[in-house]
Amino acid sequence: MRELRWGERTSVNGLTVTAMGANHWGKRWPWGRVYGFNSYVLEKNGRRMLLACDSAITDLFGALHQNPPEVAAFSIGAYDPWIRNHANPEQVWTMFVQTGARYLVPLHWGTFRLSKEPMDEPMRRLVAAAGGESNRIVLRKIGLTWTLPRAAEGITAQRTSR
Repeated sequence: MRELRWGERTSVNGLTVTAMGANHWGKRWPWGRVYGFNSYVLEKNGRRMLLACDSAITDLFGALHQNPPEVAAFSIGAYDPWIRNHANPEQVWTMFVQTGARYLVPLHWGTFRLSKEPMDEPMRRLVAAAGGESNRIVLRKIGLTWTLPRAAEGITAQRTSR
């Protein structure tokens, strides 16, 4: 195991992991050590996924639009009062759309109290922000499983053949 800086990549058993940025702060306490922070693009067998981790609103994820992942996972909670380090659901939807990904997996919400917003608020606000495209939000309940639909396989082939 090794630490990756933004733009660096490593491969393990056919899985390529590329580190990219986020808009976070990298400390646990104001007086503590800066640990850094990353998001990751995971690639295997022509499939791509963004694990966006914690991030406040940023345009960094828009760089993926030219070669978008099929799936993007974003943290949607803990924005009240930590909006400078965690995006609110409307901002997450904006960043998700910028990636060009087809499906959004919401993370970091509804399991235990992380901040002041009500436990179910992040998902309600995300679905509202997505409007008519809310079907692109998958895993809306804790503990569910989801499989990338086969139709997305054709999309992957089209993207890689261009």
